[in-house]
Amino acid sequence: MKTIAVTGGTGFVGGALSKALLEKGYAVRVITRSAPARPQPGAAYAVADFSDTDSLRAALAGADAVVHLAAALFCRSGEAFLKANGAGTANLVKAAEAACSRRGVMVNAGSASGRFSFIYLDDLVRALTEALETEKFDGGTFYVCENKVYTWREFITLLSAGMGVKMPLMVSLPPWAGTRPELDRLPGPVGAYRRLERLDPAGRRHTQDL
Repeated sequence: MKTIAVTGGTGFVGGALSKALLEKGYAVRVITRSAPARPQPGAAYAVADFSDTDSLRAALAGADAVVHLAAALFCRSGEAFLKANGAGTANLVKAAEAACSRRGVMVNAGSASGRFSFIYLDDLVRALTEALETEKFDGGTFYVCENKVYTWREFITLLSAGMGVKMPLMVSLPPWAGTRPELDRLPGPVGAYRRLERLDPAGRRHTQDL
């Protein structure tokens, strides 16, 4: 029986993937920062620190493959974000190589182009499972999505409507004001360049100057 290690296995996607892999007869080992309150029946758990390669190597020992789903989404600074995600992923790769894991699959939900898409959970799980079971995906980067893309605002609007929740408050900034130092240099109130903006469920735009 092959053992698949899954980081982020306590999350929405990771939990669904772990369940599907167990149903297919794999041994699943969830790599987590802390033991979950509600463990997945049949799954094993290994607690590891993503800043510590040795703890990751111990957690991955004997695993045939690794699926990396874990991510830190809310950090206090860009530096903390890069440390948690960039350095953490690099440590995981080193640990997997040292543990002789033969296959790795990394999932990234972001979009550097600012375009986003939806995907049905079962379709994503099936794609990840196929990536583990076939050689044809080795070494490639693949976009698993529907055949349509959305801007971030469109994406959040549709997501809020689908979940039946209030549209969140969104901040609009010009491209040249994308970093904190640039904002700090702006004198006093700067009208439309410092404003909060949101769309209500009917698609009407509301703005408030800061």
